[in-house]
Parts: sequence; C-alpha cells; structure tokens
Amino acid sequence: MKKLLVVGVGNVLNSDDAFGPRLIHQFKTDYNRKEGLTIMETGIGGINIIQEMLLGYNGLIIVDSYQGGKKPGTVRILKPKVENLDLSIDQKRDYFADTHYANPFRVLQFLKNINILPKFLFIIACEPESLKPHTIKLSHTVSNAIDDATVLLNEIINKFFNMRNIEDYANCDCR
Repeated sequence: MKKLLVVGVGNVLNSDDAFGPRLIHQFKTDYNRKEGLTIMETGIGGINIIQEMLLGYNGLIIVDSYQGGKKPGTVRILKPKVENLDLSIDQKRDYFADTHYANPFRVLQFLKNINILPKFLFIIACEPESLKPHTIKLSHTVSNAIDDATVLLNEIINKFFNMRNIEDYANCDCR
C-alpha cells in the first residue's frame, strides 16, 4: 500500500507562520481521509516528522509559510532539491545534534542522510505578510489563501494516490 505523509509546520504564535497548521486543520475538516494518508501538524518540532517518516512513507508534503519575496498570500508548490552533505561524521553529528526544533530544510537533509527521503516530495508554501511574535491571528491575505491552498493540497494528494509506479514520483509535476 502507498503511504503519504502530509505535515503542517509552523509556529501558531507568530501570525502567518501558522499557515501550515491552519491549512492542516482546514483540510481535516473539509476532505475525506484516504487509506495510506497520514495528516499531522507538528508546530516547530522537526523531530516529529523524522519519527513518523521512519514508519515507511512513499511521499511527503510539507505545508509551511515561506519568505521568498513574493506578494503576501501567494501560494506556491516547491520541489525541494536536497543535496548530499559533504561533512565528516563528527560534523554531521554536530549538524544534526538537535532535530527537535529543526526547520523543514534540516529535516529533509536528515531524511536524505539516513536514506529515507521519498521521491514524491513537495512543499506547499505561502508567502507571509507578518511573522509578528505573540500574534495568534493570521493576516487577511494569508487567511484568504487557505481555501485555495486546501484545494491544491487535495489535488496533489490525489495525484500521489493515482500514480501507478513509484518511479513516477520523482518526475511528478504537481505545479
């Protein structure tokens, strides 16, 4: 059976950084679950993603805010390229010393390092307007992007479960 992990990442106490957790909450409310689909919100705890991926998944979708210089509220699908780290064993130990608070990029590097990074790998990213600390309310622009991003997430999930071969995952154009 194919298995897909969808993870909402972000600090719900920093305004638009809560995009990932809020989208996951909306998605759980609006869409039916599929066999083989796991949906979770991890906050800022990267170790939770690593621990779940150890259970054997063929795909991973991360939902997060991402500052990329676009107009606030812009939702994009990113296909991350995770390079091999050219580090000694001691340097790797120091680099990965604390994955509890690891950002998604460091989590992906860790998964690659332990050879469980899936070929089907996407980030649904939303450009934040505000990352103001101690603010639990999303900006209007990011809040308005949640519904469209939820539909987009559902489309990518359906593509995953409709693919026949695992080799197709690496070539999936979900943009």
